[in-house]
Amino acid sequence: MSKQGIPPPQKTNFGTPPPGYIAGWGRGAVGFITRSDIGPSKINGEAQFFTAKPEDDDRGDYSDSKYDSWAGYEGSLFAHQGDLDDEDREAEEAFDFVDRYMDQRRKARREKRMKEELERYKKEKPAINEQFKDTKRQLATLSYEEWMNIPEAGDYKVKKQKREKYVPVPDTIIESARREGEITTSINPMDGTQSGTITNLNELGAARGQLLSLRLDSASDSVTGQTVVNPKEYVSDLSSLPVFSMNADVGDWKKTRLLLKSAIESNPKNAACWIAAARVEELDGKLQAARSFIHRGLEHCKDSEDLWLEAARLETIDKARAILAEGVKNMPHSVKIWLAAADKENDVGIKKKILQRALEYNAKSLRLWKELIELGNEEEARDYLRKAVKCIPNRLELWLALAKLEDYERAKEVLKEARVALPTEPAIYVYAAKLEETQGNIDNVKKVINRGLIFLTNNGVTIKREDWLKEAETAEKSGSVETSRAIVACTAESGVDPDDFERVWMEDAENALNNGCVETARALYTYTVNKFPEKENVWLTLIEFEKKHGTTERVDQVLQNAIEKSANSEIFWLMRAKLKLQNNDVESARAILAKAFEVHPNSEKIYLAAAKLERELQNYERAREIYRTARENCIQPKIWMQSAQLEREVHQEKEALALVKEGIQKFPNFPKLWMIAGQLYEQFGDNNLAAKYYEEGVNHNKNSVPLWICWINLEIKQGNFAKARSIWERARIKNPNSSDLWYTAVKLELADKNPTGAKYNLNRGLQEVPKSGELWALSIEMEPRHLRTAKSLEAMKQCDNDAFVILAVAKQFWREKKYEKAKKWLERAVIVNKDYGDAWVYYYMFERDHGEKGGTEDILKRVKEAEPHHGRLWISVSKKVENWRLKSDEILLKAVEHIEGEFDVIE
Repeated sequence: MSKQGIPPPQKTNFGTPPPGYIAGWGRGAVGFITRSDIGPSKINGEAQFFTAKPEDDDRGDYSDSKYDSWAGYEGSLFAHQGDLDDEDREAEEAFDFVDRYMDQRRKARREKRMKEELERYKKEKPAINEQFKDTKRQLATLSYEEWMNIPEAGDYKVKKQKREKYVPVPDTIIESARREGEITTSINPMDGTQSGTITNLNELGAARGQLLSLRLDSASDSVTGQTVVNPKEYVSDLSSLPVFSMNADVGDWKKTRLLLKSAIESNPKNAACWIAAARVEELDGKLQAARSFIHRGLEHCKDSEDLWLEAARLETIDKARAILAEGVKNMPHSVKIWLAAADKENDVGIKKKILQRALEYNAKSLRLWKELIELGNEEEARDYLRKAVKCIPNRLELWLALAKLEDYERAKEVLKEARVALPTEPAIYVYAAKLEETQGNIDNVKKVINRGLIFLTNNGVTIKREDWLKEAETAEKSGSVETSRAIVACTAESGVDPDDFERVWMEDAENALNNGCVETARALYTYTVNKFPEKENVWLTLIEFEKKHGTTERVDQVLQNAIEKSANSEIFWLMRAKLKLQNNDVESARAILAKAFEVHPNSEKIYLAAAKLERELQNYERAREIYRTARENCIQPKIWMQSAQLEREVHQEKEALALVKEGIQKFPNFPKLWMIAGQLYEQFGDNNLAAKYYEEGVNHNKNSVPLWICWINLEIKQGNFAKARSIWERARIKNPNSSDLWYTAVKLELADKNPTGAKYNLNRGLQEVPKSGELWALSIEMEPRHLRTAKSLEAMKQCDNDAFVILAVAKQFWREKKYEKAKKWLERAVIVNKDYGDAWVYYYMFERDHGEKGGTEDILKRVKEAEPHHGRLWISVSKKVENWRLKSDEILLKAVEHIEGEFDVIE
């Protein structure tokens, strides 16, 4: 320490300055050196470094356009500095770090400020949807009538009609137009002939301007006197020019020629430029000039097959042959030139020789082999294919083509060789299976597919079930049904989880059916039922499939298989017996039911089916005996009900009533027995007893809506509307969401001639059951004509795919005489719900009155297949005792007679 106690300053080693360092040089200050800085020994050593820079090295732009009064001349102060050293980079990194750190500190405040500005901007200028948000929310409270009363938006904008002003055309314009088409005539002093041209000064001026601009562009692209034109761009730009039109301007022709000339001169080895130049001359009608360009191009580009082909195209046949002959000498491996040479010949023999010669140089060209094979007869084609598969063993189509031309034994050998050459190609095994099928070796078909799958798997091929199913569909379309079935049987389980077998196979079958491949779908369904023989739904799907796409024999065979593999299911016995009865084979139906009794001795369904069979044949005594046996062995309510119905059918109402009363004592909770008892008393004319049975019946069966409706209809028939309303109220309390009860309430008020009450009940019903298509259809019918369209639209929104609504809309179109639309909607109604008989009735009436010839027969045929059972009109006819034995088409005709004249269609 010093005397004052202050420590001496520590020496800090900042390092020696680098050679040539000048303080302030980096910020633009002018450096200077004094004697005290460098000392006497450095004057001659490093002073040269600080000498002024020669003026020749300063390449800055100091023109007036680069000067700014504030910033000075453009350019960086450090543009001519050397690379940064380590200390400079460290300093730059430090400053960058500080900048990033400060920016990060200000980030939160900046984002907050931006968010506040954005919110303030949204408040000042809100979006359209924000401005009308409150108004849109209030629309939810509008009623339907208020919504419909909103006026349509009209065109209220003020239209300002633009008044046209007519001004006389100046004489100068008329004179210039006249001169545009003026013909200037001159005399040739050499021969005295006259020549006339149409002079258009505007077009000449435009052409002159284009030519000058082209020259300027060429000059700007010039380097040491040679243009640097990209010939590809020039050739591609030709397509955008109008020169290829015969009506092109003269200037365009000249410009195009000049462009192509520049492209050719810059790169004479580019064949595309020569071809383009020749095409231009050809379009201009100068064929000889076009040929000249091509021949000049061949001198520079003898290895361009396009040039040779273009030259042959422009010449006559004889010269083209010579040119192509020269072309194949220069380019013997060009397949296109060989094919063009063969195409120029008319003699098939010469064509074959040319192609054979071409194959000597291009033995692996598939196209050449195909052309040669097509020219030969069957024997020659076979020989060519044998050579082709040796030259190109990896082409599947050649192997398969050869196999098609060989006999059975030789084809098998060819396929074996193909399997060796192409071990991962599944099509070979598919074709082998088809080959076995054509020879009738059905047992070998599945074996071939199985061996193929094993071989492919061993060679690393992944078996994709979707691809093999496509092969199965292709095989079916080509007529190889057994191959299709074998593919399905061998690949169905590939890549499928066992839990998903049924679902996946059913979906595959539906997809195949949609693709029109019935046999593939049948194979999938059959495989499914063999895998799951105990599942009824699978068998029923196959049976339904066979009904649509198979024959009666196939359906019978499937039912027999279902009975054998799933004998405990009663439904298959009944379906087979019904099928036999439909085909008038009564004895077979009886035999099937007899066997069914052995398997199911106390089955209610089989007893009923056997009795129904006898009733169909009008063997009533035999039917009574079956019912009597059933009442002893199978104590079920339907047995007593059908026993009573048999007596009603033969007009033995007292015996029927006795059976019903007996059944009621045994089964008081079976509502249909109470309904039959009431109907019988109505038939006897004793309405009081009928009402008594209805009332007692609803006490035991409070949730039976049909029984309540029978009681209500009885009171309506007697005119007791007040009592009917009271009964209806009781029924509604017990069954609050029944559309049938609301429908009955509307009919009740209409019967009492109270349309206001009917409308009220209908609206209440629609509120309680908004998805009831029958109520919506009734509301359409009850609306005035001018409001039915709007009501139809509302009904379609609520019940888009409901047969009741669709039929109501169809009837509306019918009334409006829009017959095409009416037919379309009627067709839609019967497709949506085939069981809705009323739609079939109105469809038949429409076809009878407005359809084409044969339309009614088609409807009757379709209704027999559909066998509908529902519809108020349909039931009103089919439930009558005298119509019980009628078939569907007969019930339809009866229903048409029933409503004839009631449908208010005004022709």
